[in-house]
Amino acid sequence: PVGIASAAMLANRGWQVDVLEKRPAPSQHPGVRTYPMQINKRACLALQEAAGLDLGAYLAPRANEWGGHLVDWFGLNSQLLSTCRERYPESVRFHWECGLNGIDLEAKSVKFAGEGGAQE
Repeated sequence: PVGIASAAMLANRGWQVDVLEKRPAPSQHPGVRTYPMQINKRACLALQEAAGLDLGAYLAPRANEWGGHLVDWFGLNSQLLSTCRERYPESVRFHWECGLNGIDLEAKSVKFAGEGGAQE
């Protein structure tokens, strides 16, 4: 969730963002294992105000007595991804199965593999 939220926050401020993720796209995970997560009020506000991602319809039925929302990791990721794509279709691009191969600090370059092989 952090990568998607960070990309949305940057896009909300006018940046063009490329998100590189080592895992396959969530749509390619039909039987993915997931785990429960608690999202508190501050996190909800940050997603809405800083990133422009309104998850109200997704979170409302998951509210609990502590003022937070109990969600599952896969469901939250899927919802964040679809909301980010709807809100920032021209600003955020996602690249799946892009693993980091190396960083050369002196040359100021990053090497990764995925989406068509090794790239720099």
